[in-house]
Amino acid sequence: MDTILSDTIWNEIISFHGEERADKCIEHSWNEFKSSRYSSAQILAEAALDLYQSSHECINSQKIINAYYAIAQSLSYKEAPKEAGDLLLTLSEYVRSSNESDYFEALDWAARSYFEANEFSAALDVLNKITEDLLLILEAQEYADVILRKAQCYYLLNQPNLAVTFFNEALEKLPNNYYDSKAVIHEDLADCYIDLKLSIQANHYAKLALDYALLINNRTRLTYSHWVTAGAKQLMGDLKLALSHYLRCKELLQSGTTPDADWLMEIDEKIAQIYHEFGKNSEAEAIEKRLASIQSCGAISK
Repeated sequence: MDTILSDTIWNEIISFHGEERADKCIEHSWNEFKSSRYSSAQILAEAALDLYQSSHECINSQKIINAYYAIAQSLSYKEAPKEAGDLLLTLSEYVRSSNESDYFEALDWAARSYFEANEFSAALDVLNKITEDLLLILEAQEYADVILRKAQCYYLLNQPNLAVTFFNEALEKLPNNYYDSKAVIHEDLADCYIDLKLSIQANHYAKLALDYALLINNRTRLTYSHWVTAGAKQLMGDLKLALSHYLRCKELLQSGTTPDADWLMEIDEKIAQIYHEFGKNSEAEAIEKRLASIQSCGAISK
């Protein structure tokens, strides 16, 4: 929890008036933020914004914009991304008629904040606003990024058919040498087709995802591409190949610095399923017993 603002800070702030007091609030807000005192930083930035907005002086609009971002950043670090998104939408309306670049930046950050908060419908609404209002000023890479995030929202809203459409559009807009982004999109397309139970398409995109991952030699991409390839092979009924990819995915995940425990459990569940299919029930049951023990311990610790 943040410490209470010291009397020294308040006394310094109140020794100023009007715009200068607001400026001093912003200065101390950033200092508090850098010291990881996010609640104090938020309080000071909110005070600055109130002072700027209630001032009878002509305030530089950039100061007001900076105050909004100071509040939003504190909210994000306080793990309140939805509130940050709401605030940034308010900021977007403030700058909408004056500066298209500021308007895009506010909407872009609002969409990212909603996505972080798992508010995918809200994120999608903001991304649609970007393409409706700002299409003419978006550079090719910015447009591809917005379309990609739309696709991810649709996928997470359990609309894989729509997600496929936007993933493919994003793929078309990306420059040829954006291999990392192409690896991610092919993984996502494989995921969509696995959900849609379309094994031929799932295998096609999983293979491309693995090819890109090998090309860029990125551990994260290799791990996930083996995961989607395993899922695609399992959907097709090629359980031997599916097992080999699950095992490789698990190996890569375990060799990382901070393995994802939930993902490891999910991989083991898939491996146990395949062992049952192979008639290796004792191996499958050993995995299931270990998973049950882990889940039991997790439930107790909660």
